[in-house]
Amino acid sequence: MVGRTPGNIRAVRPLKDGVISDFDMTEAMLSYFMSKLKAKGVMSRPSIMVCAPTNITEIERKAIIEAAEKSGGGKVYLEYEPKVAAVGAGLNIFSPIASMVIDMGGGTSDIAVLSLGDIVQSESIRVAGDRLNADIANYIKHEFGLQIGERTAEQVKLNLERLCQLKTQLKWKFVDVIHSRGCHARLHWMKTWLKLQCTIQLIKWLKQPIMS
Repeated sequence: MVGRTPGNIRAVRPLKDGVISDFDMTEAMLSYFMSKLKAKGVMSRPSIMVCAPTNITEIERKAIIEAAEKSGGGKVYLEYEPKVAAVGAGLNIFSPIASMVIDMGGGTSDIAVLSLGDIVQSESIRVAGDRLNADIANYIKHEFGLQIGERTAEQVKLNLERLCQLKTQLKWKFVDVIHSRGCHARLHWMKTWLKLQCTIQLIKWLKQPIMS
C-alpha cells in the first residue's frame, strides 16, 4: 500500500529493520493472517514459526513471541533467518562441512556460517533492500532531477538485471514523479551505471561482516 494510499489513509510498517516497530499494528496484522486460515477444532490455535535476525535482543524476542501469541497462535517458535534460509535453499545444515549463508531481506542482512545444525558464527547489519531502494531514489533524484517513490524504486531494483540485458532503447515512466505533467527518463543510458552503483553499495555493506 506504500505509495498508493489516498491522502486520508496512512500506510504503516508494523515491522522495521527486522523487528517490531509498532506492537499493536503487528498484532492486528497477524490476527488478520490467522483469521484467513479458518482453522477449527484442534487446529484452532496452530503453532507459529517466526524468523528473526541473528542480532535480535531479548526484549525484541519477547515482543515477537507475545504478538504471535496474542494474534491467536498456539506454540510460538522463533528461529534465526539464516538457518531457515539455508533449509529453504536445500542446504544440509547438519553436515560437518560449514556453509556460509547471506540472507538479505528488506530491513536486515544476515551473514552466518552453519555447521552440524547450528550457527557457528553470525553477523547482522540493519541495511538491506529498503536501504537500497532509498539509495536508488536518491541517485535518480540527484542525477536526473526526478523524485520517485518507494514503489518505483523497488521496480527499478527488481528489473535492473533484465534492463541491463536489453539492447533496445527503453523508456520508463515514473508514475509517481512529483511533477505537474509527469516525466520520462531514458533508461538505456543510465541502467548500467545504476546497476554498478548498487553492486558497489552491496559490496560495501557486506564486506566487513563477511571478512570478520
